[in-house]
Amino acid sequence: MGKVTIHDIAKEANVSVMTVTRAFKKNSVIKPETREKILKISEKYDYHPNSLAARLSQDRLLISVIIENTFQGLTKDLTDGIEFARNMLKDQKVDIDLLIFSRQDASSKKMIGEIENAIEKGARGLIFVMEHYPEEIISRINEIVASGLPVITLINNPPSINRLFSITGNEFMVGQIAAELLTRYVHKGEVAIFVGNESVDVHKEILKGFKAGLSNGDVRLYKVFDTKEDLELSRQQVRQLLIEKPDIKGFFISTAKSIAALEEVTALNMSGKISIIGTDLFPEIAEFIDNGTVQATVFKNPRQQMIDAIHKLYLNISGIGEDTDDITVIPQIIIKSNLSAYLKP
Repeated sequence: MGKVTIHDIAKEANVSVMTVTRAFKKNSVIKPETREKILKISEKYDYHPNSLAARLSQDRLLISVIIENTFQGLTKDLTDGIEFARNMLKDQKVDIDLLIFSRQDASSKKMIGEIENAIEKGARGLIFVMEHYPEEIISRINEIVASGLPVITLINNPPSINRLFSITGNEFMVGQIAAELLTRYVHKGEVAIFVGNESVDVHKEILKGFKAGLSNGDVRLYKVFDTKEDLELSRQQVRQLLIEKPDIKGFFISTAKSIAALEEVTALNMSGKISIIGTDLFPEIAEFIDNGTVQATVFKNPRQQMIDAIHKLYLNISGIGEDTDDITVIPQIIIKSNLSAYLKP
């Protein structure tokens, strides 16, 4: 026999090419006796897998991404990341299927149905970007993971999900940075924070970090406002704050749904009179930074988070890589002077 290929090993072991690939991955789901059989045959022929060549010899690989559309700007950043990853992996026979849903329009039963559809289409891995994970969804995801299908979570990562890995911003640091920025702008007095939803782990960590960042010094926390990711409620809360506390020095709005709150600041003719720190970077936020309403925003680059999630998942399920460490994104500070560097041409 000439040079032995992965197809030769698969044929002699009476298994698929993908099973041969999994046999060489330490953490893959495969029967011990099947792994042992494949490794013995490979040793007999002194076969060592070329992971990339093996991947290109296989059928197309499908990754399914499920996004809860809590804010259009965030969803656009995520889908931009998907398009970039799709082009990046097009020569590796990777297809990416996308489902976007709103919490108002999708019950847990419907969501589980959509997950089953993704599996039936032949998805080899699932990526979830959701703000809310009902218990029945978590239970079904963990069943899927137990069956051998890898799952990735992005941005909000409940610890009860048995994912392959997660990607998220360092939310505690986000809160700390925002507090330090306000302290530098304000110097002395009281400030407030508007969180997206206090019941969600992401916002809990941001709030902890913000409080820790204000624990020493002359800048004190006046009040925490829970916007519940409701645009109209956030608008009302900003108005309430500026009426009941006219000497407020500034605030941090830690939700991507900040536009309504910032519009209310403008409507009340308070732009530039108080210091405001925002979250992430969307076209509307950029305008408020440029006109001086927002002094800075703390950026976690959701587009890049999605690119990294898809690429790392691809490497794992294709057999090319085995890195399953979580990725924590270090937040960046964007102010008017470096804003242009972050805006797309």
